[in-house]
Amino acid sequence: MDDKNTRIDIDQLASTLRGKLLQRSPLPAQCCIFRVPSTLRRHNQTVFAPRLVSIGPLHHGVKNLQAMEKLKLWYLDCLLARAPTIQTSLECFIEAIRGTVERISECYEEVELSTDEMVEMMVLDSCFIIELFRKHAIIVQPHVDDPIFKTSWMRKDLLNDLLLLENQLPWFVLERLFNLTNADPDPK
Repeated sequence: MDDKNTRIDIDQLASTLRGKLLQRSPLPAQCCIFRVPSTLRRHNQTVFAPRLVSIGPLHHGVKNLQAMEKLKLWYLDCLLARAPTIQTSLECFIEAIRGTVERISECYEEVELSTDEMVEMMVLDSCFIIELFRKHAIIVQPHVDDPIFKTSWMRKDLLNDLLLLENQLPWFVLERLFNLTNADPDPK
């Protein structure tokens, strides 16, 4: 092989590699919700995966968690119907979250959702958690047919899922929607 061909190969490889270089860190400083490292996962995969409910984008769309999506929709409907105001409309929730999608995405190690998918998931998951906590604290009376409050195993599995590292929402999202839905914003 002559020096000219070697030079072309080096230049091509350098050009290819240069095209792959990143101008910014692959993990923004705001990244705070990560996947569990494979070194921990290898001992027991199931310990780190939700069994009942997916919260946030890292397990979004997992087939065995789809049954809870209907319950999330019911909880959102309950929240919207309880005290409808301009501030507690679905449109207001969507608007409050839509402007923060980039900030939300930066909180996660990896996200492969469109803006609309991210907004829908954040509104649905956040309102589910807010409504669940209000029902648990009996700020809102649970419905007699609510499966979470009718079966103790469901509450236990749900609590475990909500504590998983990969099954989290950014705090500012929960706070923003909580403040919009708080009937008494200045409790004493």
